[in-house]
Amino acid sequence: MMNYDRLKIQFPLCLCTDINKELFENIIEGNYCVSKTILDELIGVNSIQLNCDKDLFIFDVTGAFNAEKGSLGLINQNNILTVLEKVKNLRFVDFNPKEVIEQAKVFLCDITQDITVNSDIETILFGLKERLQINSGKYYIKKYENSGISVAPIAKSKKENLIIYPKYHQLRKAKQKQLREIIGYEYLSQCKNILRFELQLKSYKEIRHYFKLEKNQEIMLKDLLMSSENPLITKLAELGICEDNMDE
Repeated sequence: MMNYDRLKIQFPLCLCTDINKELFENIIEGNYCVSKTILDELIGVNSIQLNCDKDLFIFDVTGAFNAEKGSLGLINQNNILTVLEKVKNLRFVDFNPKEVIEQAKVFLCDITQDITVNSDIETILFGLKERLQINSGKYYIKKYENSGISVAPIAKSKKENLIIYPKYHQLRKAKQKQLREIIGYEYLSQCKNILRFELQLKSYKEIRHYFKLEKNQEIMLKDLLMSSENPLITKLAELGICEDNMDE
């Protein structure tokens, strides 16, 4: 089952009722965004917009928005209705989540897999970085925050990025205090051996490529959630990494 740590979704504004326009700021004529002041109070919400020119409601959320005790909240086909209910319950607009699933499209996504490892995570990351160097002619292999690794194509036309990092280190940051309280400190301790793999697809072209969609095919939320393709595994295989490379 595909898991996502980030989804930026759009759906027709005609599916929305009771639009709370006083909570939006008019950034450009006909386009409204929820202010940063409000967003800063909402864990896991990057943006909420009304595009009146194109008649779209747009929101960008992460797994943290869906987190609960004992869960980091990765988004998938089993909990997407819950995620949409939570967006609805923010009361910026009202909508029917089941109708939205049928018509929603995806702007960008972060496909995510958390792997529990038995060996020292730092040792595993060092080994992965060594193996990844064979791809240095096509990719920038850089240090990522929390002792992680970032693998980004050198070609500017490719809008994707693979990051690999120890989730526990990220959760220990001061700005993650609210998330720690939500998931619970008992579960936090269980995250010490979690190595996160995240493929960030930042354009329609990359999403269509990895999900094997036709050129110009609409990128529907329900299709991505139900897809039998696994872009993350595909990317790792391209880079010469497989589960046998790691001690699980």
